[in-house]
Amino acid sequence: LVKPGIAVSVYGYPVSLQDPGLVQFGATLSDPSRREEAWKILRDMLEHALPLSEESLARTKQDFANSRREVLESPESLGLALTEAVALGDWRLFFAQGDWMEDLTLEEVQAVGRSYLVRDNRTLAWYVPTEDSQRAPAPARVDIARLLADHPWRQQTSFEADFALTPESIAQRSVTGRTSFGIDYALLPRRTRGDRVTVALRLQWGDLASLSGRWQDADMLDRMMQTGTRSLPLQQFEDRLRKLDARMDLSADETGAWLGLQVARENLDAALALAAQALKEPVFPADVYEERKRRLIASIEARRDQPESLVSDMLRRAGHDYPATDPRHYRPPEALIADLRAHTLEQMERFYRDFAGASHGQFAVVGDIDPQAMKTWLDATFRDWKSGKPYQRIERPFYPLPAERRFVSVADKPNAVYLQTIALEMSEDHPDYPALALAIRLFGGDSGSRVSRRLREQDGLTYGAYASLSADRKVPHAAISVRAIHAPADLARIEAALQEEIERVLRDGFTAAELDAVRQSWAQRRSLVLGDESNVASILTSNLYWNDTMQRWMDFDEKIRTTSLAEVNAAFRHYVRPDRALVLGAGEYERAVN
Repeated sequence: LVKPGIAVSVYGYPVSLQDPGLVQFGATLSDPSRREEAWKILRDMLEHALPLSEESLARTKQDFANSRREVLESPESLGLALTEAVALGDWRLFFAQGDWMEDLTLEEVQAVGRSYLVRDNRTLAWYVPTEDSQRAPAPARVDIARLLADHPWRQQTSFEADFALTPESIAQRSVTGRTSFGIDYALLPRRTRGDRVTVALRLQWGDLASLSGRWQDADMLDRMMQTGTRSLPLQQFEDRLRKLDARMDLSADETGAWLGLQVARENLDAALALAAQALKEPVFPADVYEERKRRLIASIEARRDQPESLVSDMLRRAGHDYPATDPRHYRPPEALIADLRAHTLEQMERFYRDFAGASHGQFAVVGDIDPQAMKTWLDATFRDWKSGKPYQRIERPFYPLPAERRFVSVADKPNAVYLQTIALEMSEDHPDYPALALAIRLFGGDSGSRVSRRLREQDGLTYGAYASLSADRKVPHAAISVRAIHAPADLARIEAALQEEIERVLRDGFTAAELDAVRQSWAQRRSLVLGDESNVASILTSNLYWNDTMQRWMDFDEKIRTTSLAEVNAAFRHYVRPDRALVLGAGEYERAVN
């Protein structure tokens, strides 16, 4: 369906219920006129051919085992999984399903498919009359308790880390430095759950001069960076990842590449070698390129009339208009679609050859590793892989947004999106940033904030409302945003309620109890962030990029702890100026907007 261009994507999944459930298959078509053709192919494959193989079953089993391993290593995910199992009849079902999957045979899968994937057991989007009947077996209720009564349970080993992940421990135990060829590194040896090692690598390339007029050549690069290598075609590459039980995320654009890797310590060397191949020796199959380009164009077209996308588009159009040759230039959906249709695989391949390399980057590893071995691998792998173009960070200096109102009415969109945005000449290093960050969190940062309580709980005007503060780490370029999802007819009431809440804070300020609660919540969230090795690796690479250390994290925590209520209220009064806001909205407004 996908490779011939009949569909841009396909899917299939079961819905697990305690009562008899269902399995659903579908396709997103690139051309509605080919509906009957697509339906015939899908029907033939499911109800007749059922093309299954030992290879695909082994691959699925490995995916299932890898997924279960991730769940078992995450207390939150395990709690959710056990809750689902309870809903099905017994919490132990989660563990039993893993055992059953290991023993599943191809013959059993095919037998179930032949029994249930039959014509008269399906529901389609349109009705097709039939003469004869071909019924599936009547489903019987399963006695879960009896089924699990004598199951031989397999025990999981307990785990205890050698030290907690705190800013202080990360700073004290990380081995940092820089290679002779331009990559900074931070290596944190630590015993982890499941003996998993987390790797993060960021590479940067290009500058304004070298990217000028060429940055669009990198279109599709983010979707093509994990499609095989010179020695491993796509399927073999993915199978190799499965066998290593490695989760790899690799992406790239006109300014650089990003690699994330999680793997068991025993498979680390093999997984690193695979990652290096994907970066240095990628292949971009033409059929995969065309398939993913069609899918991307279809997804952009599908989102174009969605209120969220329309508001985002209006906001970007209202920003500074860089020349089309500049990589900071914003392309609206229609321009992006036109560029994608004209884009060629040769353009992308040539761009990667010209720009990709490891002349500037950051590398972080968290896990039970030998730091010297990591440094040796880094040097041997990337020392001679140099970028063909110079690198310099491309900054986005501050430009004010217009203080005006822009609304677009879209038919058949009952959920409208409303946005107020105030542009600020402020970075995270600005003295007022901690106080303003707390103020905006108090005003609309979570379900207990002023905005949420008023618009959602008190007045019932919104399905979701919040405020946020975004800022660059070093460059003075920030924005305060207030966003609400609402019924279009309630626009006037939404704006009136927001203005009343702003005026109430300007007049009375926040309370000490509110500030204490937000401080406590902030500290808890920061602690949870550091409890995840992936987050720690990402923080370490960011620190290397900005030439910072964990001391910055500790300093900011101290500022949040010591910023006074008077400073928080003063920051809100100084920076929250609705008269300077760009106000945007999209939905089925018509009569709601004057």
